Amino acid sequence: MKKIQRIVVVLLFSMLFIACGGQADSEPTAEPEVESEVAESEPTEAPEESAIEEDSSANETDSSTAEEASISTEEEPTEQPEEEPTTAPVEEPTDEPAEEPTDEPVEEPTAAPIEEPTAEPVEEPTSEPIEEPTSEPIEEPTSEPIEEPTSEPIEEPTPEPIEEPTSEPIEEPIVAAFDNDSLQNPSGGVNFLSITGTRNFIHQSDISFSGGDTEDYVAFEFPNNSNVNQSVWITLECNLSGDVGNAQMAAVVIEDGVEQAGETVICNSGEQQLTVDNTKVQTVRIYYNITNEGVYGTYTLTVVGFK
Repeated sequence: MKKIQRIVVVLLFSMLFIACGGQADSEPTAEPEVESEVAESEPTEAPEESAIEEDSSANETDSSTAEEASISTEEEPTEQPEEEPTTAPVEEPTDEPAEEPTDEPVEEPTAAPIEEPTAEPVEEPTSEPIEEPTSEPIEEPTSEPIEEPTSEPIEEPTPEPIEEPTSEPIEEPIVAAFDNDSLQNPSGGVNFLSITGTRNFIHQSDISFSGGDTEDYVAFEFPNNSNVNQSVWITLECNLSGDVGNAQMAAVVIEDGVEQAGETVICNSGEQQLTVDNTKVQTVRIYYNITNEGVYGTYTLTVVGFK
């Protein structure tokens, strides 16, 4: 700022000096006065500038930022090109008294008082008292008494009595007793049938297979007559037990020792009518026509000669 003011002052004096230069050629007497005026005016400026410099030096450190901002905003004076003085034709001096130029008082720029920035009081942060955390008493865990497990008496399993399998008595198959009958010696002899005498008879017994008595023989006879073909009705009822399986009992007619084909009665099949030769002795054989090991059976044989 002071440099700018100094430059402005110098420019003003230089311009004034140039303006007065033409007159100095015609009136050489005026030059000493101008120089004296300049000389007089310059010393007056120095004390002011030194005072300003002293004032500003004290505030330069505090307001360096403010001055730089203010210098940047102010417009620097544009230096006008110096006009070379035109040499006017020298007029010969007339006898007229030369008019001395009136020295206009040079207006010195008033130096605006620099406002010193008021140093705002820095508010020091109030140090708030730091609240120290209150150390809460640490609760020590209470050591609970460890309950030792009570040793319960181990119940030993009572051994259950092992049931030994009862050996069931093996049933021996029932066997029929031997009655010592045969084809040649039938049981009960020969039963004679006649129209006026015994007309029928019943025979009961038992047989078994494979042990015991396996077959029985029963004989009967008719009286001779002119017709040899004689009708007879035979029934065989039986009851099987033991290991029956598919065992089956039957009765077959034998004439004079020869088994007659087709003259067979099946057990429990009801009454069967057969035709026999009345000139021959008839023998009935009771047996198992289908055998099975361990079967036992009782039977009832019924023979009717005349109805």
